[in-house]
Amino acid sequence: RCRTLRREVFGMEHKLIDVKQVAELLGCSQRGIWRLRDSRKMPAAVTIGRLVRWRLAEITAWIADGCPDVRRTGWKLQRATGYVGGCACKGERA
Repeated sequence: RCRTLRREVFGMEHKLIDVKQVAELLGCSQRGIWRLRDSRKMPAAVTIGRLVRWRLAEITAWIADGCPDVRRTGWKLQRATGYVGGCACKGERA
């Protein structure tokens, strides 16, 4: 169970999504996403050449926290410490 959970968390942590997918998650338009990004009210995007992508784990955590204004509140994703919380492994290293 723990190994499966670790793989899922690791895969989600590193998965990148595009503007269309972010818009679907937030239920708004792609233009709305660009506006949020340009005003720095959402988590920073990852730029690869000309491609703009967001980390899925960061966007889902931001949504779970109520989509706070990143620029104003200084919101940051609390990075995993290497332990799987709430798991039967009781603190076993991830």
